[in-house]
Amino acid sequence: QDPFATTKTAQNVLDQNGKGIELELNWKPLPQLHIAGSYARQDAEDANTGKPIADAPGQQFKVNANWEFASKWYLNSQLNWVADRERASVDDRSDIADYTLLNFTLHRKSLFNNLDFSIALRNATDEDAREPSSGTIRDDYPLESRSYWMGITYNFQ
Repeated sequence: QDPFATTKTAQNVLDQNGKGIELELNWKPLPQLHIAGSYARQDAEDANTGKPIADAPGQQFKVNANWEFASKWYLNSQLNWVADRERASVDDRSDIADYTLLNFTLHRKSLFNNLDFSIALRNATDEDAREPSSGTIRDDYPLESRSYWMGITYNFQ
């Protein structure tokens, strides 16, 4: 949001200088196992002030494994690490904490005809993960704590 605008319109309000790298890996060591991962690192700053860009992760790592352990049965795990976010220079709150989220999903395709079923455990370690706010929410935006999900999907064919 532009802090100088009279409306809450999202728009680009500054020029940035940045550099970074992103690496991605997709690997299928077995026909039933697919592993994907990525790592990103960035350093971005305001082109006019030289100060770091607020709230953007300096580093991020993701890995996802999907395993078909029996016919039509899949176990998926996902790890997401977010780190090195800085506050705006005018924000006097403490640093934004890094976090790691770990999720698991058990999925059954074609449980009955065109019906799929899944159960999931999200944020398995119950990490107190937060996304930065502009300061209007003092403790930032809390992400989902440990939770359990169930899904049913019907495929019309």
